[in-house]
Amino acid sequence: MSRLILFGDWQFRPDTQTLSRGDSSETLEPRVARLLEHFLAHPGEVQTHDDLIDAVWDGRVVSNEAVRRAVSSLRHALSNGGDEHPIRTIHRKGYVAELPPAREVAEVPSPAVQPAKRNYRFRIIGLCTLFGLLVTAYLLNPPTSIMDEPTEEVAGVRSIAVLPFTDLSPQQQPGHFALGLADELISELARYGGFQVAARSASFRYGGDNLDAQQLGQALGVRYIIEGNVRREGNRVRIGATLIDTDSGYRLWSQQYDRTLSSRLELQREIAQEVARTLRVVLVEAPTTAS
Repeated sequence: MSRLILFGDWQFRPDTQTLSRGDSSETLEPRVARLLEHFLAHPGEVQTHDDLIDAVWDGRVVSNEAVRRAVSSLRHALSNGGDEHPIRTIHRKGYVAELPPAREVAEVPSPAVQPAKRNYRFRIIGLCTLFGLLVTAYLLNPPTSIMDEPTEEVAGVRSIAVLPFTDLSPQQQPGHFALGLADELISELARYGGFQVAARSASFRYGGDNLDAQQLGQALGVRYIIEGNVRREGNRVRIGATLIDTDSGYRLWSQQYDRTLSSRLELQREIAQEVARTLRVVLVEAPTTAS
């Protein structure tokens, strides 16, 4: 028998870390799955960072950013592509989950499925053996790009979100170039090791919102945000980009780029690559003061 937790029209299977509603289903990260199970066990109760660390990370020392990122991932999973926000941030206190009452039931597999599982036993053993060989090969010959950029628990992976760039041109422009530039920068940052980049669907949702840097950091679960603007006159374009620390609200870096607008795609790629290279240097050399 496997565990099945029902709340509202959601189904959560802790054993497989699967969250389902209707025809949609998503496999959560292990920490996010434990976080959901904890919130379901404490509906409507304020959970401090220490409460979540004890329940999800077994009391280990982790940064506030790791907690915020797990909460943000759970928010996105529960939003199901909509505007639902069942987990609220309580300023200087923690988080509270406003979820439907949960009840746990035992899910019994269909007898017709069990013989099929037994028939695949040897195939599963073979896959496990192959997986073990692949892991051994990986450990003996690790990719340089991964080893040079350890995970957050080892060296502090920088989490960052790129907000949609604003078109400030005197003429009424549709803003496609500015949005395409931000989109190109997201793709470019994702290619670099050491960055965890918020998805476009998440960061572009907050374009134009009257939220300060700290609120954006909490909503997106990131330590840094990039905002920018574009101004065009004729075939000349000026592009501005600014890096902001969401913990302090301070600007860490800002730069303007003056270019001639010939090929839009080439210019977007050129600026995105230059900004990404600069951010890598700035954030690697910047002191890691995340608590």
